[in-house]
Amino acid sequence: MQGELSPSETSRVISRGVDQIRAYRESFPRGGFRTLDSLEIQTLLAVVALEESRPQQVAEALSVDKSAVTAPLRVLKEKRLVSIRVARADSRGRLVTPRKAGRELATKWALERGSLLE
Repeated sequence: MQGELSPSETSRVISRGVDQIRAYRESFPRGGFRTLDSLEIQTLLAVVALEESRPQQVAEALSVDKSAVTAPLRVLKEKRLVSIRVARADSRGRLVTPRKAGRELATKWALERGSLLE
């Protein structure tokens, strides 16, 4: 299908999106995207950009406290957009990874906002 991006291209585009979110927090679209609210889409974009990360890293990418991403990560997991598993190195820690559906939704978000692709 025309317009599809490879996972590495998606990650690069989303990374730029996360950078823009950090830099222009006040101007980030309110109201979210599709079935996700604003913080949920921001969290998904960060997870896709980071590929595999701890919730703390997701929070740091968004410049918010870790507790601010707990509920959005739960919603994203319930919607099967991300996977959350126990970290091998530290059984108390969790690792978050994007699922195919999460990458696809993040790509659609990026493509609908063409400025991120420039």
